[in-house]
Amino acid sequence: MSYGRFDQALCRSMFITHALVRHEYTTKGAFMEHNRRLHEEVHQLRDRARRSDMLADEYELSLFFDKRLPPTVFDGKTFEAWRAAAEAKDPAVLELTLADILLDEAAELSPERYPDQLVVRGTTLSLAYKFEPGEDDDGITATVPLALLPQLDPDVLAWTIPGWHEAKLRALLDSLPKALRKALAPTDELALALAAALRPFEGPLLATLERVIYERTGERVPRDAWDLRAVPGYLDLGFRIVDERDKVVGHGRDLAELQRTLGHRARELWAAAPRERLERTGLRSWDLDALPASVTIDVGGRKLLAYPALVDAESAVDVRLLESPAAAAEATRGGLRRLFLFQLSTSLAKLEAQLPATLGPGPLVSPTATMPLRRQIVLRALDEAFRLTDPEAVPRSKGAFNERLFEGRDALPAVLVQLGRTAAELAAELDKVRIALKALAGKPGMPRTVHDDVQSQLVHLVPPELMRTTSTARLGHIVRYLKAIVVRLQRQSHDPQKDQQKATLVVPFWRSYVTRRDELAAKGRASAELETFGWMVEELRVQTFAPELKTALPVSAQRLTELWAAVAR
Repeated sequence: MSYGRFDQALCRSMFITHALVRHEYTTKGAFMEHNRRLHEEVHQLRDRARRSDMLADEYELSLFFDKRLPPTVFDGKTFEAWRAAAEAKDPAVLELTLADILLDEAAELSPERYPDQLVVRGTTLSLAYKFEPGEDDDGITATVPLALLPQLDPDVLAWTIPGWHEAKLRALLDSLPKALRKALAPTDELALALAAALRPFEGPLLATLERVIYERTGERVPRDAWDLRAVPGYLDLGFRIVDERDKVVGHGRDLAELQRTLGHRARELWAAAPRERLERTGLRSWDLDALPASVTIDVGGRKLLAYPALVDAESAVDVRLLESPAAAAEATRGGLRRLFLFQLSTSLAKLEAQLPATLGPGPLVSPTATMPLRRQIVLRALDEAFRLTDPEAVPRSKGAFNERLFEGRDALPAVLVQLGRTAAELAAELDKVRIALKALAGKPGMPRTVHDDVQSQLVHLVPPELMRTTSTARLGHIVRYLKAIVVRLQRQSHDPQKDQQKATLVVPFWRSYVTRRDELAAKGRASAELETFGWMVEELRVQTFAPELKTALPVSAQRLTELWAAVAR
């Protein structure tokens, strides 16, 4: 029975709360659907801001309706009678606005800070927000087309949206060991400064942070110092991988693992993608308008970027679309070499024949090398003469190709001669080293220690494909390092004790470098820093064991100690 005749005020209050605030009422008024949609939008904003205190509560919403409804409205019948007349005068009289539901702090919820989409490699990824602490999908989930998966960089996608940018940086800084946090204190101010200076998704997260922190504070943060488990899960993007039919084929926060488990399916999509319009075969000259850095193609029903590459097919060069810039750059270097050879009316074999006849396989070729010495020399000569070592500077137009062709045509003969001479000199010095080492092989004590140290040094100096992978400038230094080894071994045979004393200055640096090089590289230390230290140790060897050969730059044990402290932190 109606309770209105007993307590009309109570009925009015209950009607407002249940019918209008909680939507537990069916009406023909359009305001109800409008308010429902608005509440859904507001809850999405709440999920993005991860705040429950930004919403007006039931009491505040009740006040909105209480101000509009006259005292005579206390149930559905009286409400509908009043609504018809009220909406005839003002159709929006019962429609809530964002200002009615959100508190003042909600002004920060701009699309720029809390985007619905993220553009990666020219493809738009939709973002979904959820505010459910403890749930697997709490936070942000990006929907990723399967075909795009191989192109994504997990280190770049370790950032988060601008609205959570500062919070993630602060959480990362708070994850550092106490001593490092103290050195960087106050970390809250540092997080604020970093958030203002850095843009999310521009470069790898941790490497960028480490570089900028070092530039700002002089402190080096080792890669293993970050405790990623201490960062709240919602600050890491989640990924929902969908196939060409939008069916979910994988999900999780570990993008690298998703790439490993689903990579084969993505490659199948790429293999089936129509590309005849953009690919060509049988090129023997630059018969292209241009070689674009990227093009858009349809892969599994998605518009994705593909990367044109010049691919060496030996008898010709093909234009193929590859999945990543790195793969395209490596392939294009080989394709350009072949095109230059065609234009010079020569071949790899003819160039190899121009090398000194005395230059056989020689001691430079390691048993693990996959390429003969002469082929290594010729490829290095082509790369040096035609400037093919920088993937960012390859010619992409006919004019640029012809300019590079004329430049390289003049440079190639001299480069080839120089590399042939350097290879012969390297082989001769390496032969001397190995002959001298034979006298130490099998001997116990100090001779054995010297033997093992030099063998370890040679692994660094003479990798399996030294001539193909090492720049001309560096090869000249390696000749000097080998000569220094010969001098050392000669002097060691006359005064083993003095060699041992000298070795105590060098070997600790070398052992630190050899034992921790791979570990530091895996933790994100820049390869250039590690290589620089390795070559500095070689210079210290020259200064210590064969000073008459002179060093290429000033070097000392103190300088190496300081450099290693910086590299190994």
